[in-house]
Amino acid sequence: MASPLSISFNSEHFSDCTIVFVPKDKTRCVAGQQKAASGRKRARDEVPEHQSGHAELQGEVRIPSHRVVLAAYSPYYQAMFLRWKEGNNQQVTIEYDGPADLAAATTCIKCMYYQRLPPSEELSAINSSPVVALVQVLTWADAWQASGCITHCLRGMTEADIRPKNPNDVNVILCDLPDSVKSHDLFSKVKGVCLAWLLEHFADMYSVITEEAKRKDFSILCPAALELWMASDELAGIEDDVLVLLTTWHDGEQGQKAGAEDLALLSSLLRVQNLRKSNRCINLVHLPWFADKELLPIFNYSVEEEEAEVDAGSIFEHTGSLFPSAWTGREREGVPATGAARSEFVWDVPEGEYTSALTREAESGLLTELCSPPFYCRGAFFMAKLKFEDGQLGFYLQPAANSAHPKARLTKVVWDLECRRPEHEILRRQPTRGYIVRGRKAWLLGGAEGGDGVQPLAYDAERILWVRDGSRLAQFPYLSNFTFYITIRSVQ
Repeated sequence: MASPLSISFNSEHFSDCTIVFVPKDKTRCVAGQQKAASGRKRARDEVPEHQSGHAELQGEVRIPSHRVVLAAYSPYYQAMFLRWKEGNNQQVTIEYDGPADLAAATTCIKCMYYQRLPPSEELSAINSSPVVALVQVLTWADAWQASGCITHCLRGMTEADIRPKNPNDVNVILCDLPDSVKSHDLFSKVKGVCLAWLLEHFADMYSVITEEAKRKDFSILCPAALELWMASDELAGIEDDVLVLLTTWHDGEQGQKAGAEDLALLSSLLRVQNLRKSNRCINLVHLPWFADKELLPIFNYSVEEEEAEVDAGSIFEHTGSLFPSAWTGREREGVPATGAARSEFVWDVPEGEYTSALTREAESGLLTELCSPPFYCRGAFFMAKLKFEDGQLGFYLQPAANSAHPKARLTKVVWDLECRRPEHEILRRQPTRGYIVRGRKAWLLGGAEGGDGVQPLAYDAERILWVRDGSRLAQFPYLSNFTFYITIRSVQ
């Protein structure tokens, strides 16, 4: 319900002062302009009635006001009026920085009279996003110390029709609000609303990594939003997924603009102990955003000692103060979506590409290769590769990279492989273990032909325990086009 004072808003009755809004650039007339500038003020060309369209700005805008109302709800105005002397021109002149800034300022004054927030359709006259509009109003309320207006705006951000709807809304709330507003008791609830939106869209980390639209939205997040997201226990996936997403984010515009303090804070929120060993001990230190490189060897040594000396007390009792507390944090508790697709990759080699590769190898006598698109599983990117050479076809599994994430230097993998052609199962492998190391040649295995196709190969786990630059699972004669089914069982 509106305050009884609401009938006095913008009314000449009993008015004893006038607020005069003056554009900073008096020579400029702005029509249809809506500018979202960062900092203290924003833009809009509406007069107090908050019409749905943008009227042409014509210099000064005057609002008849009442000192008793303004002084009651704004210590800023109270102090100003106490300094006034009798006979002074009873006028307050305020500069505005564009049409939306004017609309936000008049909305803030209206909020003092009505003692409630305007409906969302009025806010949309300031900005198409009600969240951005509220931040603009809050900037004026903070300048005028209008605590009641601040409270109404912060409460409004927790309501369903004004909650964040996109990454930019979250960024504006976490980055553009004045620090004094962020210290308000209600701001913790607003942060909770932002976190709820982040978890709704980015909790399932596998889908963010593998779906372009989600990955693009994630890269828009400001460092403060990323910090809020990283601190949550409800992320679904493994800590290596967090590592990959941070690396992808750092490669984008927001990540490139992030300062050293932002990157140091993000590095401190990574739960390093839960990373797979190859990432923790080998790959992490080479990532450009990770800030605590000098502490990592000490931490890794402490982890190894902790695992080895179960009965000898915790080494972290002596070294724990050296490291950020999150480094030894518990595993994420979010429940990821299930499905074989998250650990399986099907590579259906197009018949045309297969035939072309065969022809090139036969004509040139040189090694010919076909590569699958990179695929992601359990914190690492992989790529399958076929090599045609000397009448034999070799299949390899090797580490890969995407545009942002570098190729892993060492990855221990357990996988299954099925190789099929239409109506025939050609090859089936039992779980295979190998260390995939960049920059070395592969161990080759031989194959045998017989009957209607290639028979399963004899398998000796000891012979393939150490495999370099891709794991060659099988070698067999040329047949026809293939479909490969790769299942990643574990990555260490």
